[in-house]
Amino acid sequence: MKRLSTISVAVCFGILGFLLAGCTSNGPNNPASNEPTATVPPPPPELIAPYSGMPGNQLALSLRWEEIDNAECYRVQIAASEDFSADIVNEYDVMENITGVAGLDQNTDYYWRVRAKNSGGYGDWSPTWSFSTGDGIPPNSIEGSWRLVEGIVHGGYSFEEHIHLNGLLIMSLGSGKFDLEGEMIVLDQTYYGPSYDPAGISYVEPVDEEGAYMLQDSMITLPVEAFDFPQFDDYYYQPSENIYTIQGDTLRLWSYYDPFYGYWFYDQILRFVRN
Repeated sequence: MKRLSTISVAVCFGILGFLLAGCTSNGPNNPASNEPTATVPPPPPELIAPYSGMPGNQLALSLRWEEIDNAECYRVQIAASEDFSADIVNEYDVMENITGVAGLDQNTDYYWRVRAKNSGGYGDWSPTWSFSTGDGIPPNSIEGSWRLVEGIVHGGYSFEEHIHLNGLLIMSLGSGKFDLEGEMIVLDQTYYGPSYDPAGISYVEPVDEEGAYMLQDSMITLPVEAFDFPQFDDYYYQPSENIYTIQGDTLRLWSYYDPFYGYWFYDQILRFVRN
């Protein structure tokens, strides 16, 4: 009995030692590489608008920057000095890559920057950009930040194609430069001879365009790609000039195209509101 008791105690201690060794081992069953690694903070965002050094901005505007894939939120600062010693805006937990600011002073230089945050903490600040305000953009000026509310395109040999546009698309216009960024939700309803598909085909189209524009009377001229959505064949559909009207905070762009020997038409109307 005594020998059996000794053997049992030894076996028990042996098993216990094995288990304890297994819990602390860095062997193949529990390698150190399986330990969770720290998340790296996100990189500095790339700023989009208002353009650095852009003069004559309105007293209420939108700041936009490129989205960071692994960012959970952003921090935005605006100041009247380049060292940000006295912040005018110091906004935490901005969930989108756009934010608005209002109540800016007339004829003032401002500086702004953005940093992203994830579970690893805040990343570095973006490069600092600057902009200046003017006397305030006149009510009927096309300059500023605009958000698409709705759009419709008719087209085909006899306007048998109907395309409805909405989504989140922001258009910034100022100092001869434009920037379009966001997503279009496109609903394409098309006549097929005597039949019609009221449900249509719906899809999402990303938009990311920037460049220069020209104004002449009530016409705004942009590159072909700026409003080339949905992506029709360029042989048939090449928008470049849009008639615009502004009523209060609403901007309408209208274009009509007859580029294919007189019988292939496209008619496009887009409605924006000040963002």
